Amino acid sequence: MKKLFSMLLACLLALTLPVLAESTEAFSPVGTWYLIGASAQGVTVSPEQLGMEMSITLNEDGTALLTLTGEEDSTGSWTSDGSTVTVDDGVDVIELSVNEDGTLSGEAGGAIMIFATEIPEATPAAAPLEAVALEDFNGEWVAVKGMMMGVEVSLESLGMNMSLLIEDGAITPTTDGVAEETVQGTLEGNALLFTDDGVTVGLQLYEDGTMAFTLDLSGSSIDIVFEKTEAAAE
Repeated sequence: MKKLFSMLLACLLALTLPVLAESTEAFSPVGTWYLIGASAQGVTVSPEQLGMEMSITLNEDGTALLTLTGEEDSTGSWTSDGSTVTVDDGVDVIELSVNEDGTLSGEAGGAIMIFATEIPEATPAAAPLEAVALEDFNGEWVAVKGMMMGVEVSLESLGMNMSLLIEDGAITPTTDGVAEETVQGTLEGNALLFTDDGVTVGLQLYEDGTMAFTLDLSGSSIDIVFEKTEAAAE
């Protein structure tokens, strides 16, 4: 399990941003783009966490309007070559890359700013199940994502391949296809607790059918979310 914990530590140090689009023939940047995230030093946070809102409106006539919380609106111009959008307000020049997921991203003030034409709705967090039995944890669980400071961390983009095989409290972790030593967990309340390398982890089941545990590392924490494989669910 030491390998698993070392891999999780990497989650706190890096996130993958969207890659450039392979085809931008139909792309038109005209419209209003809202800041949906900012990434710096390997951590991505939402505008709400920063206590700010920012938008860039690109008009068909080539003019631009920039708004930022606490600052006066500024006007400028914009141009695009299909793969990048350049905005100039007379003071700063912002170059934004067009990403394959329909977002724009670019560096400003040492951070990577990510813009989208719609502000994503917050997804209500699933509540943990209060009444659970040991056998409810049985099955093979595959890690599908991490959550840190309310921001989703893609484990796949970081090259992480983790799963847990649970059989009546016996937990066998697998990382990168290699099974590690089985450890025995105990059910306390609604959490399946197990200890490895001096670290105690509590697995919890959630209303949406997922399972997760929280790992505290260097003053930060990350939630690792698992889904049960289809074969195990049958």
